[in-house]
Amino acid sequence: PALPARQRVAMGAVFSLSFPTAVAVGIGLSVSGVDSHLHEWITGALNSAAGGILIYVGLVSFLSEDFLLSEYIMSPAKIGLRWRMKMCLMLGMAFMAAIAVWA
Repeated sequence: PALPARQRVAMGAVFSLSFPTAVAVGIGLSVSGVDSHLHEWITGALNSAAGGILIYVGLVSFLSEDFLLSEYIMSPAKIGLRWRMKMCLMLGMAFMAAIAVWA
């Protein structure tokens, strides 16, 4: 269903203003030079929020089309292909987690 024009404009405004605001907060935190526990907590919270948004966009927006909306992949004869796709996805996620811990 189509969204009302007012709601589309509001969503677009929030989306387009959130990035510059977050950049300004990040620059403000990085140049402040304060090495306190509060600074570390704020930085960690912002990093985790950014990571969560990226995971959400990746899983919901991109992968749902491949895993749920493709008639070829969803056919009953392709259960092995679906299993391999899911295993590759999990392997990639584990590999990225290992890189994050190592780096």
